[in-house]
Amino acid sequence: MDRWARRFKLPKYMSDVSIGGKIWLFWANDVTIEQVILSDQIISGWLSWEGIRICTSFVYASCYLQRRRELWDLIHNVDCDADPWLIGSDFNAIRTNDEKIGGIIPPSRVKHDFNTVIHDSDLLEVPFDGPKFSWYNGRQGSPMVCLFHKLKALRCALRKWNLEVFGRIEQEMEFLEEKLVHLKESLLN
Repeated sequence: MDRWARRFKLPKYMSDVSIGGKIWLFWANDVTIEQVILSDQIISGWLSWEGIRICTSFVYASCYLQRRRELWDLIHNVDCDADPWLIGSDFNAIRTNDEKIGGIIPPSRVKHDFNTVIHDSDLLEVPFDGPKFSWYNGRQGSPMVCLFHKLKALRCALRKWNLEVFGRIEQEMEFLEEKLVHLKESLLN
């Protein structure tokens, strides 16, 4: 992490990698973070900057339901003393079916659990300005749907390759036909 801290020019950092997590935090010298909770899915604590103190949590939730339930318990136990609470997260969960494309839709109980955590913790979702789906892993569920997407990508790649290798065939044929006519005329003259 030292190397990345130097690269980002953010000298302070913490991580949950040593306990199997995937969260890396970097911050500037004028910011302090007092760690309260450290697990392989969440780092929580108090962030202070220019006299402002905010309860913060950084989440990278497990893809596995049982592990996420452990995270929900940790979130329920975060005590912010009624102060503002900021969560930066990848919950690996959805609140409604329209938040997902492709693959298997999670059971209603899973969405209910996630929505309950949000409600019970008095969290508000900040509106997002940008593409609705910024990332997905490409798994589309049905093998036929997968095949469709692969063939569609292949079609685009073949069109590009064909254009690069052969150029515009129609234009080339017109050019050659005109050249042939000129050659024919010059032979007859």
